Amino acid sequence: MTAGDELPYLPEHQLTLNAGLEAERWRTNLSLNYVSETRGEAGQGAIAAGQLVDDRVLVDLAGEFDLTENAALFATATNLTDEVYNVGFAPAGARPGAPRIVMGGLRLRFLKSRLHQPPAARSFEQPRDLQLSFSDRR
Repeated sequence: MTAGDELPYLPEHQLTLNAGLEAERWRTNLSLNYVSETRGEAGQGAIAAGQLVDDRVLVDLAGEFDLTENAALFATATNLTDEVYNVGFAPAGARPGAPRIVMGGLRLRFLKSRLHQPPAARSFEQPRDLQLSFSDRR
């Protein structure tokens, strides 16, 4: 590395935008993430093809719908557009970014009783979550 070299894996621009909607029984969130191209090794000038880390725009989407007070269906999709990109070259060659991943499931909430406490101090205020999920990498 010499004076004036650009640092590897340090893009000049990064931007993340999030937007969400929420109603009484459902929530949804959309996320957009932009990362500009960068280099895989310190250097100056044009980035050699074998060291170019692609710029990318990734879109993620998540949603949840309450079935009851203690149960909700949820779904998430990361890299919704199935953008093909690389994230680096170390330790041995190009490393691809994650493909589109879709996951969904059922989230259950259980309340823990404090039955060991005197009746006046008992409460059911400590929720415990259980998440059952499936995913698809198409």
